[in-house]
Amino acid sequence: MVCSRRKGSYGVRLRFNILKLFLLLAFACLSGAASAQKAGIVRFWNRLCEPNPRLDSVYIFQPYKGWGVSSGYELEGHNVSLDTKIDYEIDDTRINFQFLLGMDPMPDHKIGLYGYAGPVRLGFSQEVGAMAGNGRTFSLRLMGNSLAADVAYSRFYSLPNGVIAGYSNEATGETQEESVPVQIDRPADLRTFVINAIYAFNGRRFCYRAAYDGRGIQRRSAGSFLAAAKYMRGDIELDPDDFMLMTLVSGMGVYITRQASLGAGYSFNLVPYHRDAVSPRDLKGLRNLTVNATVIPLLTLYNSIITNEYSHKSDGIYYCSDIARTFKLQGHIQPNFTARAAICYSTGHLSASCWADYTRFHFRSASKDYYGMGGAHLAMSQSGEFSNLTVALQVMYKF
Repeated sequence: MVCSRRKGSYGVRLRFNILKLFLLLAFACLSGAASAQKAGIVRFWNRLCEPNPRLDSVYIFQPYKGWGVSSGYELEGHNVSLDTKIDYEIDDTRINFQFLLGMDPMPDHKIGLYGYAGPVRLGFSQEVGAMAGNGRTFSLRLMGNSLAADVAYSRFYSLPNGVIAGYSNEATGETQEESVPVQIDRPADLRTFVINAIYAFNGRRFCYRAAYDGRGIQRRSAGSFLAAAKYMRGDIELDPDDFMLMTLVSGMGVYITRQASLGAGYSFNLVPYHRDAVSPRDLKGLRNLTVNATVIPLLTLYNSIITNEYSHKSDGIYYCSDIARTFKLQGHIQPNFTARAAICYSTGHLSASCWADYTRFHFRSASKDYYGMGGAHLAMSQSGEFSNLTVALQVMYKF
Protein backbone atom coordinates (compact mmCIF):
# COMPACT_ATOMS: atom_id res chain seq x y z
CA MET A 1 0.00 0.00 0.00
CA VAL A 2 2.87 2.33 0.80
CA CYS A 3 4.52 1.61 -2.53
CA SER A 4 1.26 2.17 -4.30
CA ARG A 5 0.83 5.56 -2.65
CA ARG A 6 4.40 6.57 -3.62
CA LYS A 7 3.76 5.53 -7.21
CA GLY A 8 0.61 7.66 -7.33
CA SER A 9 2.42 10.63 -5.80
CA TYR A 10 5.16 10.28 -8.40
CA GLY A 11 2.57 10.27 -11.18
CA VAL A 12 1.01 13.47 -9.85
CA ARG A 13 4.40 15.18 -9.69
CA LEU A 14 5.18 14.00 -13.23
CA ARG A 15 1.93 15.39 -14.61
CA PHE A 16 2.53 18.66 -12.75
CA ASN A 17 6.05 18.97 -14.21
CA ILE A 18 4.72 18.23 -17.69
CA LEU A 19 2.09 20.95 -17.23
CA LYS A 20 4.76 23.44 -16.10
CA LEU A 21 6.91 22.53 -19.10
CA PHE A 22 3.93 23.00 -21.43
CA LEU A 23 3.13 26.41 -19.91
CA LEU A 24 6.77 27.50 -20.19
CA LEU A 25 6.91 26.40 -23.83
CA ALA A 26 3.62 28.19 -24.58
CA PHE A 27 4.85 31.36 -22.88
CA ALA A 28 8.11 31.17 -24.81
CA CYS A 29 6.25 30.72 -28.10
CA LEU A 30 3.91 33.62 -27.35
CA SER A 31 6.82 35.82 -26.31
CA GLY A 32 8.70 34.85 -29.45
CA ALA A 33 5.65 35.54 -31.63
CA ALA A 34 5.10 38.91 -29.92
CA SER A 35 8.79 39.79 -30.37
CA ALA A 36 8.69 38.71 -34.01
CA GLN A 37 5.51 40.74 -34.58
CA LYS A 38 7.06 43.74 -32.89
CA ALA A 39 10.21 43.38 -34.97
CA GLY A 40 8.08 43.09 -38.12
CA ILE A 41 6.17 46.28 -37.26
CA VAL A 42 9.45 48.10 -36.61
CA ARG A 43 10.88 46.92 -39.94
CA PHE A 44 7.69 47.99 -41.77
CA TRP A 45 7.73 51.40 -40.06
CA ASN A 46 11.41 51.93 -40.93
CA ARG A 47 10.71 50.99 -44.54
CA LEU A 48 8.00 53.66 -44.68
CA CYS A 49 10.19 56.32 -43.11
CA GLU A 50 13.59 55.59 -44.64
CA PRO A 51 14.58 56.95 -48.09
CA ASN A 52 13.33 54.95 -51.07
CA PRO A 53 16.41 53.68 -52.97
CA ARG A 54 14.50 53.54 -56.28
CA LEU A 55 14.15 57.33 -56.47
CA ASP A 56 16.61 59.45 -58.44
CA SER A 57 18.67 61.28 -55.80
CA VAL A 58 19.74 63.89 -58.38
CA TYR A 59 16.14 65.15 -58.49
CA ILE A 60 14.74 64.19 -55.08
CA PHE A 61 16.15 64.50 -51.55
CA GLN A 62 14.35 62.33 -49.01
CA PRO A 63 14.40 63.47 -45.38
CA TYR A 64 13.62 60.84 -42.78
CA LYS A 65 9.82 60.70 -42.58
CA GLY A 66 9.32 60.23 -38.85
CA TRP A 67 7.04 62.44 -36.82
CA GLY A 68 5.90 65.94 -37.61
CA VAL A 69 3.37 68.57 -36.64
CA SER A 70 1.94 71.59 -38.45
CA SER A 71 -0.59 74.31 -37.84
CA GLY A 72 -1.96 77.14 -39.88
CA TYR A 73 -4.77 79.32 -41.17
CA GLU A 74 -7.24 78.38 -43.87
CA LEU A 75 -9.62 80.57 -45.85
CA GLU A 76 -12.35 78.44 -47.39
CA GLY A 77 -15.10 79.57 -49.73
CA HIS A 78 -18.05 77.42 -50.79
CA ASN A 79 -20.37 78.03 -53.69
CA VAL A 80 -23.53 75.94 -53.72
CA SER A 81 -26.30 76.56 -56.22
CA LEU A 82 -29.31 74.41 -56.99
CA ASP A 83 -31.97 74.94 -59.66
CA THR A 84 -35.10 72.81 -59.19
CA LYS A 85 -37.95 72.81 -61.69
CA ILE A 86 -41.22 71.18 -60.60
CA ASP A 87 -44.46 70.57 -62.47
CA TYR A 88 -47.14 69.34 -60.02
CA GLU A 89 -50.57 68.19 -61.13
CA ILE A 90 -53.51 66.67 -59.24
CA ASP A 91 -57.19 66.69 -60.26
CA ASP A 92 -57.82 70.08 -61.86
CA THR A 93 -54.87 71.79 -60.21
CA ARG A 94 -51.54 72.21 -61.98
CA ILE A 95 -48.68 74.19 -60.48
CA ASN A 96 -45.34 74.96 -62.10
CA PHE A 97 -42.48 76.63 -60.30
CA GLN A 98 -38.72 77.02 -60.44
CA PHE A 99 -36.80 77.37 -57.19
CA LEU A 100 -33.21 78.66 -57.14
CA LEU A 101 -31.27 77.88 -53.98
CA GLY A 102 -27.85 79.32 -53.15
CA MET A 103 -25.63 79.67 -50.10
CA ASP A 104 -24.09 82.66 -48.38
CA PRO A 105 -20.84 83.32 -50.31
CA MET A 106 -19.03 84.64 -47.23
CA PRO A 107 -15.80 82.62 -46.76
CA ASP A 108 -14.99 80.57 -43.67
CA HIS A 109 -11.95 81.29 -41.52
CA LYS A 110 -10.38 78.17 -40.01
CA ILE A 111 -7.48 77.23 -37.78
CA GLY A 112 -6.00 73.81 -38.53
CA LEU A 113 -3.80 71.39 -36.60
CA TYR A 114 -2.14 68.40 -38.27
CA GLY A 115 -0.03 65.49 -37.06
CA TYR A 116 2.33 63.43 -39.25
CA ALA A 117 3.54 59.86 -38.77
CA GLY A 118 5.56 58.47 -41.65
CA PRO A 119 3.51 58.97 -44.84
CA VAL A 120 0.25 59.54 -42.92
CA ARG A 121 -1.24 62.91 -41.95
CA LEU A 122 -4.21 63.31 -39.64
CA GLY A 123 -5.81 66.75 -39.46
CA PHE A 124 -8.56 68.81 -37.90
CA SER A 125 -9.61 72.37 -38.69
CA GLN A 126 -12.13 74.50 -36.82
CA GLU A 127 -14.01 77.53 -38.08
CA VAL A 128 -13.57 80.69 -35.99
CA GLY A 129 -15.73 83.80 -35.83
CA ALA A 130 -18.74 82.15 -37.48
CA MET A 131 -22.17 83.71 -37.25
CA ALA A 132 -24.34 80.80 -38.38
CA GLY A 133 -22.42 78.04 -36.62
CA ASN A 134 -18.98 76.54 -36.26
CA GLY A 135 -17.86 74.46 -39.22
CA ARG A 136 -15.17 71.82 -38.91
CA THR A 137 -13.21 69.44 -41.11
CA PHE A 138 -11.59 66.09 -40.35
CA SER A 139 -9.03 64.80 -42.83
CA LEU A 140 -6.75 61.83 -43.37
CA ARG A 141 -3.98 61.87 -45.96
CA LEU A 142 -1.65 59.16 -47.21
CA MET A 143 1.07 60.75 -49.30
CA GLY A 144 4.01 58.97 -50.85
CA ASN A 145 6.28 60.11 -53.60
CA SER A 146 4.04 58.95 -56.45
CA LEU A 147 0.71 58.38 -54.71
CA ALA A 148 -1.45 60.83 -52.77
CA ALA A 149 -4.80 59.90 -51.26
CA ASP A 150 -7.05 62.19 -49.18
CA VAL A 151 -10.22 61.56 -47.22
CA ALA A 152 -12.01 64.61 -45.79
CA TYR A 153 -15.31 65.16 -44.02
CA SER A 154 -16.59 68.70 -43.56
CA ARG A 155 -19.65 70.08 -41.86
CA PHE A 156 -20.57 73.74 -41.89
CA TYR A 157 -23.56 76.02 -41.69
CA SER A 158 -24.61 78.72 -44.11
CA LEU A 159 -27.60 81.00 -44.48
CA PRO A 160 -29.34 80.07 -47.75
CA ASN A 161 -30.75 82.54 -50.24
CA GLY A 162 -33.73 81.47 -52.31
CA VAL A 163 -35.52 82.80 -55.37
CA ILE A 164 -38.78 81.74 -56.96
CA ALA A 165 -37.87 82.33 -60.60
CA GLY A 166 -41.24 81.38 -62.07
CA TYR A 167 -44.64 80.33 -60.76
CA SER A 168 -48.03 79.49 -62.27
CA ASN A 169 -51.24 77.97 -60.96
CA GLU A 170 -53.62 77.02 -63.78
CA ALA A 171 -56.53 76.49 -61.39
CA THR A 172 -56.49 80.06 -60.08
CA GLY A 173 -54.89 81.68 -63.13
CA GLU A 174 -52.14 83.07 -60.92
CA THR A 175 -48.84 83.59 -62.76
CA GLN A 176 -45.57 85.08 -61.56
CA GLU A 177 -42.76 85.35 -64.12
CA GLU A 178 -40.49 87.77 -62.30
CA SER A 179 -37.94 86.47 -59.82
CA VAL A 180 -39.11 86.89 -56.25
CA PRO A 181 -36.59 86.59 -53.39
CA VAL A 182 -37.51 84.21 -50.58
CA GLN A 183 -36.70 85.33 -47.06
CA ILE A 184 -34.81 82.58 -45.22
CA ASP A 185 -34.07 83.09 -41.54
CA ARG A 186 -32.51 79.79 -40.49
CA PRO A 187 -29.09 78.45 -41.57
CA ALA A 188 -28.79 75.28 -43.62
CA ASP A 189 -26.71 72.32 -42.54
CA LEU A 190 -24.15 71.38 -45.23
CA ARG A 191 -21.97 68.27 -45.19
CA THR A 192 -19.38 67.07 -47.68
CA PHE A 193 -17.42 63.83 -47.87
CA VAL A 194 -14.59 63.71 -50.41
CA ILE A 195 -12.06 61.06 -51.43
CA ASN A 196 -9.20 62.05 -53.73
CA ALA A 197 -6.50 59.83 -55.21
CA ILE A 198 -3.66 60.97 -57.47
CA TYR A 199 -0.88 58.90 -59.05
CA ALA A 200 2.24 60.49 -60.60
CA PHE A 201 3.78 58.45 -63.41
CA ASN A 202 7.23 60.11 -63.14
CA GLY A 203 7.63 59.15 -59.51
CA ARG A 204 11.36 58.53 -59.74
CA ARG A 205 12.15 62.19 -60.45
CA PHE A 206 9.01 64.07 -59.44
CA CYS A 207 7.90 64.52 -55.81
CA TYR A 208 4.24 65.62 -55.70
CA ARG A 209 4.32 66.31 -51.96
CA ALA A 210 7.36 68.61 -52.11
CA ALA A 211 5.40 71.88 -52.31
CA TYR A 212 2.56 70.86 -49.99
CA ASP A 213 4.17 69.61 -46.79
CA GLY A 214 7.97 69.79 -47.15
CA ARG A 215 8.45 66.15 -46.17
CA GLY A 216 9.86 65.40 -49.59
CA ILE A 217 12.36 67.79 -51.24
CA GLN A 218 12.53 68.43 -54.98
CA ARG A 219 16.20 69.13 -55.79
CA ARG A 220 15.72 69.94 -59.47
CA SER A 221 12.67 71.06 -61.43
CA ALA A 222 10.57 68.21 -62.78
CA GLY A 223 7.02 67.40 -63.81
CA SER A 224 4.77 64.41 -64.27
CA PHE A 225 1.52 63.32 -65.88
CA LEU A 226 -1.11 62.33 -63.34
CA ALA A 227 -4.02 59.92 -63.13
CA ALA A 228 -6.77 60.93 -60.71
CA ALA A 229 -9.95 59.59 -59.17
CA LYS A 230 -12.45 61.50 -57.04
CA TYR A 231 -15.62 60.70 -55.11
CA MET A 232 -17.78 63.39 -53.56
CA ARG A 233 -21.00 63.41 -51.60
CA GLY A 234 -22.66 66.72 -50.76
CA ASP A 235 -25.70 67.13 -48.50
CA ILE A 236 -27.83 70.26 -48.05
CA GLU A 237 -30.38 70.11 -45.25
CA LEU A 238 -32.78 73.02 -44.89
CA ASP A 239 -34.45 73.73 -41.58
CA PRO A 240 -37.97 72.18 -41.56
CA ASP A 241 -39.12 74.82 -39.07
CA ASP A 242 -38.68 77.59 -41.67
CA PHE A 243 -42.40 77.68 -42.47
CA MET A 244 -42.35 80.17 -45.37
CA LEU A 245 -39.51 78.40 -47.16
CA MET A 246 -40.99 74.92 -46.68
CA THR A 247 -44.36 76.12 -47.96
CA LEU A 248 -42.82 77.56 -51.11
CA VAL A 249 -40.77 74.43 -51.91
CA SER A 250 -43.53 71.98 -50.88
CA GLY A 251 -41.43 70.58 -48.05
CA MET A 252 -38.49 69.52 -50.23
CA GLY A 253 -35.72 70.30 -47.81
CA VAL A 254 -32.88 67.75 -48.20
CA TYR A 255 -30.72 67.62 -51.33
CA ILE A 256 -27.98 65.05 -51.84
CA THR A 257 -25.55 64.62 -54.70
CA ARG A 258 -23.12 61.74 -55.22
CA GLN A 259 -20.44 61.93 -57.87
CA ALA A 260 -17.58 59.68 -58.98
CA SER A 261 -15.02 61.02 -61.44
CA LEU A 262 -11.91 59.92 -63.28
CA GLY A 263 -9.36 62.16 -64.93
CA ALA A 264 -5.80 62.87 -65.96
CA GLY A 265 -3.67 65.97 -65.73
CA TYR A 266 -0.20 67.36 -65.25
CA SER A 267 1.79 68.67 -62.30
CA PHE A 268 5.09 70.55 -62.33
CA ASN A 269 7.56 71.47 -59.58
CA LEU A 270 9.75 74.51 -60.19
CA VAL A 271 12.83 74.68 -57.93
CA PRO A 272 14.47 78.13 -58.10
CA TYR A 273 16.68 77.54 -55.03
CA HIS A 274 18.16 74.51 -53.24
CA ARG A 275 20.93 73.72 -50.75
CA ASP A 276 21.58 70.19 -49.52
CA ALA A 277 21.23 69.02 -45.94
CA VAL A 278 23.92 67.07 -44.07
CA SER A 279 21.94 63.80 -44.22
CA PRO A 280 18.35 62.52 -44.32
CA ARG A 281 18.22 62.66 -40.50
CA ASP A 282 20.41 65.72 -39.93
CA LEU A 283 18.69 68.50 -41.89
CA LYS A 284 21.18 71.20 -40.93
CA GLY A 285 21.96 73.37 -43.92
CA LEU A 286 18.83 72.43 -45.88
CA ARG A 287 17.43 75.29 -47.92
CA ASN A 288 14.79 74.71 -50.57
CA LEU A 289 12.14 76.70 -52.42
CA THR A 290 9.62 74.74 -54.53
CA VAL A 291 6.65 76.04 -56.51
CA ASN A 292 3.97 73.66 -57.81
CA ALA A 293 1.11 73.97 -60.30
CA THR A 294 -1.36 71.14 -60.94
CA VAL A 295 -4.33 70.95 -63.30
CA ILE A 296 -6.54 67.86 -63.53
CA PRO A 297 -9.58 67.77 -65.87
CA LEU A 298 -12.13 65.23 -64.69
CA LEU A 299 -15.05 63.40 -66.25
CA THR A 300 -17.90 62.69 -63.84
CA LEU A 301 -19.19 59.24 -64.82
CA TYR A 302 -21.59 58.66 -61.94
CA ASN A 303 -23.86 61.55 -61.03
CA SER A 304 -26.77 60.88 -58.68
CA ILE A 305 -29.12 63.51 -57.26
CA ILE A 306 -31.53 62.75 -54.40
CA THR A 307 -34.25 65.08 -53.07
CA ASN A 308 -36.08 64.28 -49.84
CA GLU A 309 -39.46 65.70 -48.93
CA TYR A 310 -40.17 66.41 -45.26
CA SER A 311 -43.24 64.95 -43.58
CA HIS A 312 -46.08 67.08 -42.27
CA LYS A 313 -46.66 67.34 -38.57
CA SER A 314 -49.96 66.17 -37.11
CA ASP A 315 -51.54 69.56 -37.84
CA GLY A 316 -51.00 68.98 -41.57
CA ILE A 317 -49.50 72.45 -42.05
CA TYR A 318 -46.03 72.57 -40.51
CA TYR A 319 -43.16 70.21 -41.37
CA CYS A 320 -40.85 67.98 -39.32
CA SER A 321 -37.48 66.39 -40.09
CA ASP A 322 -38.96 62.96 -40.90
CA ILE A 323 -38.77 62.05 -44.58
CA ALA A 324 -42.07 61.42 -46.39
CA ARG A 325 -40.85 60.81 -49.95
CA THR A 326 -37.55 60.46 -51.78
CA PHE A 327 -36.99 61.52 -55.39
CA LYS A 328 -33.94 60.07 -57.17
CA LEU A 329 -32.55 61.49 -60.39
CA GLN A 330 -29.62 60.26 -62.46
CA GLY A 331 -27.54 63.11 -63.83
CA HIS A 332 -25.69 63.29 -67.13
CA ILE A 333 -21.97 62.66 -67.61
CA GLN A 334 -20.31 65.99 -66.86
CA PRO A 335 -16.84 67.52 -67.33
CA ASN A 336 -15.34 68.92 -64.10
CA PHE A 337 -11.87 69.83 -62.93
CA THR A 338 -9.52 70.37 -60.01
CA ALA A 339 -6.65 72.86 -59.92
CA ARG A 340 -3.96 73.34 -57.26
CA ALA A 341 -0.97 75.55 -56.69
CA ALA A 342 1.55 75.73 -53.85
CA ILE A 343 4.82 77.27 -52.73
CA CYS A 344 6.97 75.82 -49.95
CA TYR A 345 10.19 77.01 -48.31
CA SER A 346 12.19 74.60 -46.14
CA THR A 347 15.05 75.45 -43.82
CA GLY A 348 16.41 72.67 -41.65
CA HIS A 349 13.56 70.93 -39.83
CA LEU A 350 11.15 73.81 -40.43
CA SER A 351 8.92 74.29 -43.49
CA ALA A 352 6.39 76.97 -44.41
CA SER A 353 3.91 76.43 -47.25
CA CYS A 354 1.12 78.36 -48.89
CA TRP A 355 -1.26 76.50 -51.15
CA ALA A 356 -4.56 76.96 -52.94
CA ASP A 357 -7.03 74.34 -54.15
CA TYR A 358 -10.03 74.88 -56.40
CA THR A 359 -12.59 72.15 -57.15
CA ARG A 360 -15.74 72.52 -59.20
CA PHE A 361 -18.48 69.94 -59.75
CA HIS A 362 -21.48 70.57 -61.95
CA PHE A 363 -24.53 68.31 -62.22
CA ARG A 364 -27.62 68.26 -64.39
CA SER A 365 -30.49 65.81 -64.80
CA ALA A 366 -33.32 65.31 -67.26
CA SER A 367 -36.93 65.59 -66.11
CA LYS A 368 -38.35 62.55 -64.36
CA ASP A 369 -42.00 61.70 -63.61
CA TYR A 370 -43.30 60.59 -60.23
CA TYR A 371 -46.82 59.43 -59.38
CA GLY A 372 -48.54 59.45 -55.99
CA MET A 373 -51.89 58.71 -54.42
CA GLY A 374 -55.05 60.17 -55.90
CA GLY A 375 -53.56 60.48 -59.39
CA ALA A 376 -51.01 63.09 -58.31
CA HIS A 377 -48.28 63.64 -60.89
CA LEU A 378 -44.98 65.40 -60.33
CA ALA A 379 -42.25 66.04 -62.92
CA MET A 380 -38.89 67.22 -61.59
CA SER A 381 -35.53 68.22 -63.08
CA GLN A 382 -32.47 69.64 -61.34
CA SER A 383 -29.14 71.23 -62.08
CA GLY A 384 -26.57 72.89 -59.89
CA GLU A 385 -22.99 73.34 -58.85
CA PHE A 386 -20.74 72.61 -55.90
CA SER A 387 -17.42 74.46 -55.89
CA ASN A 388 -14.81 74.97 -53.22
CA LEU A 389 -11.80 77.29 -53.00
CA THR A 390 -9.31 76.84 -50.17
CA VAL A 391 -6.27 79.02 -49.51
CA ALA A 392 -4.03 77.94 -46.63
CA LEU A 393 -0.84 79.00 -44.89
CA GLN A 394 0.87 76.33 -42.77
CA VAL A 395 4.05 76.03 -40.74
CA MET A 396 5.46 72.55 -40.11
CA TYR A 397 8.22 71.07 -37.99
CA LYS A 398 9.82 67.70 -38.83
CA PHE A 399 11.20 65.75 -35.87
